[in-house]
Amino acid sequence: MSYIPVKMSGNLRGNIFMKHIGRRIRYAITSFLVFVTVFAYTDTDTYAGQTTEINGRTFTNYYITSLNIGPEITDISPDAFVNLHDLKKITVSEGNSKYCSFCNCLYDKEKTELICIPQGLSGASIPNTVKKISPYALEGRSPSFRRTVEKIVEKNSGGGDDKVSKKEDVDEDNDKDAEEKTDDSVRTECADTPLGNTVKAVLSSLSVEGMSREQALRACYDYMMSNCSYKRFTDIFSNGWTNTYALDLFTTGQGNCSSYAAGLAYLAKGLGYDSRVATGKIGSVSGLPTAHSWTEIKIDGQWYIFDSEMDQAKSNKEYYKKTYDNYPSTGLTKELEWSCDF
Repeated sequence: MSYIPVKMSGNLRGNIFMKHIGRRIRYAITSFLVFVTVFAYTDTDTYAGQTTEINGRTFTNYYITSLNIGPEITDISPDAFVNLHDLKKITVSEGNSKYCSFCNCLYDKEKTELICIPQGLSGASIPNTVKKISPYALEGRSPSFRRTVEKIVEKNSGGGDDKVSKKEDVDEDNDKDAEEKTDDSVRTECADTPLGNTVKAVLSSLSVEGMSREQALRACYDYMMSNCSYKRFTDIFSNGWTNTYALDLFTTGQGNCSSYAAGLAYLAKGLGYDSRVATGKIGSVSGLPTAHSWTEIKIDGQWYIFDSEMDQAKSNKEYYKKTYDNYPSTGLTKELEWSCDF
């Protein structure tokens, strides 16, 4: 068990429960947590133990910044890391027979397939042996960054005319700067689905095509506050709930904080932004935390909070493009993130 470093801080609620159960049950629960996986809200999460698979449901701590993959892991699904937006480093134990790491990125053992460039990593060095890109390897990256990596891999495969070097470097920030300087216009990106067509209609009504993306985003935010009204109901989060909530909000003009969060996320998605819904807790008048949802939008490589429902309710404060450090209300704590797909 020395392979897994476990560090826990604070008074965990589990400790209170453990005092009231027998020694055998306590031992069984502890052993299960250690052998299967260890998820603590720390900067580094080491995955090891008897489990051999990592998939999109493995991680419950979305704040991981560094991940070590042990020798036992033999199966990693393509979507395993899509929710780890802060991940900056992946390392692989030398004893692993199927995977390896290079410059903090994940590859198959032979370095022929790029499996993941961590979303928190600002750039990457691509070996000349890479001939394939896994479906979610470039998740959360700008279009120009994606194109650069794809061109490098195409060249490695013999599809380019340039001589292949030992490795090629890609920088996310430089690609983003170039893209933003050459293209700040709005192009709506909505799928041909009921929600996609509804979002397209809303964006068309706001005449966003003649605006910069920043101006269009502000227009969408103002639209939410001017055209939607709050309606309290109990959330039921199932697969695809963000889609359902957003479509219902745009159709009826009413919804709760989760509806507002999903609606704005899809409008931002229609403008070409990376966006998602965050759920968690916020402070209330009673002093106790209450459930809340808000929108997160990625701008210039950083995720920002946009909370149109709170902005509508608290007219003396603004909740547009905030961080967790300057969010106007107290007690905002994120627990989960939800993707928004048309």
